[in-house]
Amino acid sequence: MLKFSRWAMQTRNEQFWTWAETKLREEGLNWSLVEQRAGLSNAAVSKRAKDQKAPTKTTLDAISKVLRIPPERVFRKAGWLPPRIIGQRYYEQKDKLLDYFDALSSVQRDAILGLAETLYLQKEGNRERD
Repeated sequence: MLKFSRWAMQTRNEQFWTWAETKLREEGLNWSLVEQRAGLSNAAVSKRAKDQKAPTKTTLDAISKVLRIPPERVFRKAGWLPPRIIGQRYYEQKDKLLDYFDALSSVQRDAILGLAETLYLQKEGNRERD
C-alpha cells in the first residue's frame, strides 16, 4: 500500500509540473521569472519543479499570481483541493474551456468573449419572453 501511495503521489506531482510548465511556456516565462516576480529566493520553485516534488502552498500561490490563474484552479490541479463532486461535468467543461482560452491569442480570446456575450444576451432575451 505504501508503494502505491508513493507512486500515486509521484504521478500526481508529475502531472502537475507538466501542466504548470506548459502554462509557463505559453506565457513565455520560466521558473526563474516566477520566483523573481513572486519575490521568492532563487531555485525555490525551479528545484521543486525539476525534482517533481510536491509543490508547497507558497509555490502554488506564486504560480497562481504570476500566471494570473485563480488559486483554486492551481490548488486543484496540484491535488491540494478535492475534486468537485456536485456538478463535476460542469467544472470539467469549465476547466477545459479555460485551458483552451489560455492557449489562444488575444484576438482569438476577444472573439470568444464576443461569442459568449452574444449567447448570454440571447439567453437573457429568452428569459424575458418566458
